[in-house]
Amino acid sequence: MREHFKPVFVAERRGPVVSAQDAVTVAEHDFSSCPELDILVVPGGRGTRTEIKNAALLAWVRDVKALHKLSVCTGAALLAVTGLLAGKRATTNKLAFDWVASLTEDAASAPIAPAAVTEQPSGTQWVREARYIDGGDGIWTAAGVSAGMDMALAFIASVRGQAQAEEAARFAEYSGNWQDGADDPWGRRIARH
Repeated sequence: MREHFKPVFVAERRGPVVSAQDAVTVAEHDFSSCPELDILVVPGGRGTRTEIKNAALLAWVRDVKALHKLSVCTGAALLAVTGLLAGKRATTNKLAFDWVASLTEDAASAPIAPAAVTEQPSGTQWVREARYIDGGDGIWTAAGVSAGMDMALAFIASVRGQAQAEEAARFAEYSGNWQDGADDPWGRRIARH
């Protein structure tokens, strides 16, 4: 698998990036030194609530040349405010679903109160009961953190073939149902409460 994918970490500035949980990741590149990408993975987390107003980050996410742009959890908020989800089906973390689904491209300049919506003005079709969604045109979104594993394996199957995805699942000792993004027991459980 290593011969097909080479991850690089990119941030607004090179160097250590500290998460809300105090985990440190070192960004090898800043936006200006980023090599050509085939795949951009936008992570989520609490930081997305402030980063939706980071004009430099939003411009880079929107404009970076990548064949595929994937988000995990509330990383979908960043794709939403850049307009990359316009006219597409998408999902996000269930506990932040209403907030993310309420965002439009205007959110970068003005906060929008959370509301239970299924379609934003830009035409994004938000799907509450989905582990992940292939929205087309290289855009993929995953619900919560563990759903990112399902999306990653389904994505690998789509670009490298089923055998490569199964090999990656075996290597990670992962036995989830990654072949059906609509099979979302967590989404059904949340919907009942």
